[in-house]
Amino acid sequence: MLTDDIGALVQMAKQDNKALDALIDAYLPFIKDAIARITFKMQSQDDCLTIAMLAFAQSVRTYDPERGTFLAYARTVIASRLTDEARKEIRIHTPLVPLTTTIEEGDIQWETQSAIRAYQAQDEQCNLQYDIEALNIQFDAWGFDWQKLLKRCPKQDRSRRICHTVAKACLEQKELQAQMLLRRQLPMRDLSELSHVPIKTIEKYRVYIVAIILIKQGDYPYIHTFLPQFWGEEGSL
Repeated sequence: MLTDDIGALVQMAKQDNKALDALIDAYLPFIKDAIARITFKMQSQDDCLTIAMLAFAQSVRTYDPERGTFLAYARTVIASRLTDEARKEIRIHTPLVPLTTTIEEGDIQWETQSAIRAYQAQDEQCNLQYDIEALNIQFDAWGFDWQKLLKRCPKQDRSRRICHTVAKACLEQKELQAQMLLRRQLPMRDLSELSHVPIKTIEKYRVYIVAIILIKQGDYPYIHTFLPQFWGEEGSL
């Protein structure tokens, strides 16, 4: 059984094509980031995006929780599909030349192997940097950045706890969360009813609440260490 929030969305998308479309749209920044990390000179950006979106959909349909976190698995599937398509292009453009005897092919094989090794050989510092960069993309899609987030963070512990209560209410309602990610709009009225927090308070700390939801529903384990400690207390997420 899937236990993380993105895992629950994936489970829904396996059974519902509309949920799958919504998930792909919501994670389009993640897909584009995966493309930016593994690209080949014979592939256009439009082709790469199409390939990556199909690979993301494939990863949804084939995901098994035993394989680890979903986004890490999806990134591997995308990298593999891009690599396979690059190899097909090589065969098309050099059909009469043995693959093992050309310098160009050797260069591309080296490029492919280097890209895969670079993906697989991330240390803790690189993973943290990836979390930050990936969240930059997510934040930008919502119209704010880290600097604006810092300015909008509640100063008092009580206010932060209230914000986490609102975020938790959203994360527990998978359909509401999926719609929020699809529309990139915080459903303040629904969250006010669920959390019993005034709409004005939710609106005041909207950026902070959105950031919490994006971090918790995504695959950002290294960023999690910077969340307030009471997030993990009994009764919270």
